[in-house]
Amino acid sequence: NPGIGGPVPGGAIGSYRNLERLYLGFNNLTGTLPPEITGLPRLQMLEVMGNSLFGTIPQSIFEGSPALRWLSLALNDFTGTIP
Repeated sequence: NPGIGGPVPGGAIGSYRNLERLYLGFNNLTGTLPPEITGLPRLQMLEVMGNSLFGTIPQSIFEGSPALRWLSLALNDFTGTIP
């Protein structure tokens, strides 16, 4: 049984500027990816697979997280392209 539900907690995540890996896969997360998630300069891995997230893939995630090497958005309802 997944342990996290509701929107992605952007304010809390955005305060961890040295965060390198964020695994939120297969929970009950809803809504869009918050803007705070796109400004983590050391983020190398972002996994949100298997939730109920939607919206446009924020292009700023690729600019604000230059260390990003792994991005998993599958099994959600995102639109847009990945550069």
